[in-house]
Formats: sequence, C-alpha cells, structure tokens
Amino acid sequence: MLRKQLKPGGRGSSGGVGGGLGDSGGWWRLCQRKIAAACRPKVIARFLGAVLVAALVILLVSKGLSQRRRGGACRCAKFTYSQCQPYEGACGQGVKKAFCQQKRCQPRRKLVRCSVPCGRAGECIYEPTGSWSSCDRERNAIVNTRRLVDGTVNNCPLEVTTTMRCVKRDGSMKCIYSKWTKWSKCIDGIRHKTRQLIQGSDCDQITRIVQNCAIHRRHRESSSNSDSVIR
Repeated sequence: MLRKQLKPGGRGSSGGVGGGLGDSGGWWRLCQRKIAAACRPKVIARFLGAVLVAALVILLVSKGLSQRRRGGACRCAKFTYSQCQPYEGACGQGVKKAFCQQKRCQPRRKLVRCSVPCGRAGECIYEPTGSWSSCDRERNAIVNTRRLVDGTVNNCPLEVTTTMRCVKRDGSMKCIYSKWTKWSKCIDGIRHKTRQLIQGSDCDQITRIVQNCAIHRRHRESSSNSDSVIR
C-alpha cells in the first residue's frame, strides 16, 4: 500500500500553519509570505522603542538617586536666614547663614553677605551732662552716668560712666563741674558757653566763657566776678 505524500506547504508539513509556528523560524517565514514588505520594519521599530523607553526610565531613576546622595542640584524656593555676624566689632559688613529644606533633597546651607547698621555715621550720641552720684569718701570717687540718645544698641552701650576724684588731700571736697556746654549762637558778635558746679562749697557756682565771634578773642568771667576759672 502506497503512502500518501503530502505536498510541501500542506497541513501535515512542517512548513504549514500548525507546524510552522512551532519551530524557531516558522513565524518569520509566515511573515515573509503574507506581509513581507511591511512586517519587518514594524517589529524592529517596536523592539527599538521598548529598549529606548527602558533606557530612559533607568537613566531618570539613577539621576534621582545620585541627587539625593549628593544633596545638591536642588533649586531652593525659600531660605531661612540666621542673624548677621559682622567681620569686626559690633557693626559693619559681615555674613549670615542661609538654610534650605527641600522634600526630595538633603538639607543644605550657604553663606550670604550682609551688614549691620552703625547708627548715625557710626557714632554713639549720649546725653550732654547726664547724672552725678554723691561723693564716696572711702573710694574717693564720684561717678557721672550718661544715657544713649542716638545710635544702635549693637554698636553703642546704653550708658557710659566717668569717674573722678572728689576729695582733696586735706580732706575737703573738691570743686567738680559739669562739662562745658556747646557754644551759643553768635549774637551781636558775642557767643558763650557755661558749666555748672556739681559739688563743692567754696567754689564759683557757674563759670562762663565769653568769646568774640568775629576775631575769636576770648575772655573768661564767672558769676562771682572772679577773673579765674576753678579747674
């Protein structure tokens, strides 16, 4: 009995539909027969697209991890600043620390230039006379205290004190006067300044200096009509 031979390409052949898909090259031969011109570019394009997407995902993940490890590459929207610290003294140019907190980055900080004002032209202005304490005979001292009138607290003490001896060698009280006042306005070619007696009994109560505004000639007088000024 003769065996029936199957034609190439039939259902019993390895090149058929059932057997062709089972071997390694069957699908490619099927593709060649049906859509040989259009199948290859589509398969290759889809494969390359999948590879490209996977590469981009890996790149983004690795970049995010490296940023977290370094703690940088984050643009901070708002900083918190510390107090300004001058380079020298209590005022002038200096630096302050700026702190930044980001959810996806490590905390970071940087130094920023700053300045502390020094008041009016950097000067401290106090009361012209201030207040005087009573004479401490044991310490032989009397203290004058003047309060701050104009200037920053960072640059200027709130009070300044001046200590003077108040007892003479013979045990009597010294004549102590306040500082001279500023010159008065020049009126009729004359201006003056005064100082007041702080302590002492046998002393001129007020000492006055009068000056010619035009030729700057100076002469002195006191309320007791004395020609000398007690120092």
